[in-house]
Amino acid sequence: LANELIRQVKVRYPGVQVQLHENHSDQLRKEVAEGCYDFAVVNLPVNESVLEVRPIEQDDMVLAVPNRLLEKVRVQPGQTISLADCREVPFVAMGKSQELRRMLDRLCAKADFNPIIAVEVNGIATAWEMVGAGLGASLVPMQFIKGKYAASDVTLFPVRDSLSTRQPAVVTRR
Repeated sequence: LANELIRQVKVRYPGVQVQLHENHSDQLRKEVAEGCYDFAVVNLPVNESVLEVRPIEQDDMVLAVPNRLLEKVRVQPGQTISLADCREVPFVAMGKSQELRRMLDRLCAKADFNPIIAVEVNGIATAWEMVGAGLGASLVPMQFIKGKYAASDVTLFPVRDSLSTRQPAVVTRR
């Protein structure tokens, strides 16, 4: 997503210098509002009284499960999954301050269980590597996986819950 956005900016505005800063969405929202950056790509919601919002393509989450852990999942590959079907599955989770971790925690709370956290990581790419190594399942954005990441030893399950969607947007200071 970010690389495509940067490519489009460079094509449309060849004289513009692009500096990519990765950080938690909370921090990026704050820094755009303070004028540190011209824009940021973050997930909604945002304080629209401070930031101008331009939603981009909605992103659905999938649960990436190592094939060696499929027997712990209560549904068959090809079906949608609820986190309630994953009570016995160890998870590769983002740090507690990250949005994907908060989403995982909300989905598990809604399913009335505390997830087994096998590994805690800081980035989606690292989480994907840990899933590929068979250490646990992880919620990952479908846009992260599309056309870039595929693994024969990982099964993807669409998550059947409205909490499992995130809405990225480009935000600028008002």
